[in-house]
Amino acid sequence: DVYVTATSATVTYGNGFELNYTGGLIGNDEFTGTLSLKDAAYSSSNNLKFGRYAIEQGTLDAGANYNLHFTSGILEVEKATLTVSSVTAANKVYNGTDAAEMTGYSFGEIISGDIVKLTGTGKFADRNASDSAKTVTFTGLSISGADADNYDLRSTKVTTTAMISKADV
Repeated sequence: DVYVTATSATVTYGNGFELNYTGGLIGNDEFTGTLSLKDAAYSSSNNLKFGRYAIEQGTLDAGANYNLHFTSGILEVEKATLTVSSVTAANKVYNGTDAAEMTGYSFGEIISGDIVKLTGTGKFADRNASDSAKTVTFTGLSISGADADNYDLRSTKVTTTAMISKADV
């Protein structure tokens, strides 16, 4: 008899990993096959999604000379950190409000191919027209999209600048 135990592990989303096990055979005998993950789910970038996965025996085999007894393990995929590296706000014509519209953004550590969107509420520093750019603050930032659950958004507030031009009357 040979006893094999899957090695449990924790990895951060987007990082590589190997499925390992403990247990050995006699002399030069070798295992064939590989371990597998139960119900593995993959993101748009083909990375294993955030969650817990049972490590199963898969095709791992000790050969005809052994009775293999397998104990499963757990692979835990933790969320990756996500920061907003930039945001842009639309310039606008004076309309009596301080509301601002987000027109673009970029993330610092997002994995290429992942689908994540950013939303938030924007406000100019004040509602008045000016010949110079004003600070715009977006608060209540949140992420959505097919791969958002794989990330932990580190900030819920970001600032940029935009213009409020005079209205024609």
